[in-house]
Amino acid sequence: MKSSTINKFTCFLITLLTINITYGDFTLVGNTHQDITTSHSQGWMYDNSFARIMAGGNVTDLYLYDSSNAEAFASSTVTNVMAYNNSIFEPKGGYVHSISANDSSIIYYYTDPGIHGCSIMMSQNSTLHLYDGIIKNLSVNSTSTSYLDAGSIEELEAMDNAIVYVNGKDFVLGSGLSLSGNDVNGKGILSGKWFDDTPFTMDIGINEAGVQILIPEPATVALLGLGMSFVMMKKRR
Repeated sequence: MKSSTINKFTCFLITLLTINITYGDFTLVGNTHQDITTSHSQGWMYDNSFARIMAGGNVTDLYLYDSSNAEAFASSTVTNVMAYNNSIFEPKGGYVHSISANDSSIIYYYTDPGIHGCSIMMSQNSTLHLYDGIIKNLSVNSTSTSYLDAGSIEELEAMDNAIVYVNGKDFVLGSGLSLSGNDVNGKGILSGKWFDDTPFTMDIGINEAGVQILIPEPATVALLGLGMSFVMMKKRR
């Protein structure tokens, strides 16, 4: 009877420890490197630490501080990412629901195309490099900068002296948009093609004064040329 009780208690402890390891928090400090292959409710990273969220890895809330660096790969899930103090997050695959970058942090986003639902907020001099993926909402503010080279952006919000580079061609300005040099002004639908000829359409929902949404100079010349041709045609008529 006593042995049976001990065995049950031992099994309970093993189960409890397994739950804690699988679903508990993890903390990395002091230049520590770690691969994450199990599920965690929260991850805290400091002091140039580095983590790779591998296939099967699942982190609900990931916090990056002090120039820490995290990468996510195929078949992983990182629900929410908060990056601070010059940290770097690179989703190269898997699913990411939301990213908030602050304090000069950098996001390199090229996760699997076809994954929906990621919202990104760039603040306080942070930088986004978008290479692929589907972004539901991109908010760029507080003198942050975003370089858009590919992927899909459903809605763009630019505020507080932000700069957004839309690196594509064959642009079409929808109702409410206009060009000043190569700066897109106003709110409306901006469409075009990335340099690999993939078409895109984004809804510019917020475009405050002082913000720059920039398209390449050659594309600007083409757009202005089309506009001048239209004017000349009207004059000839």
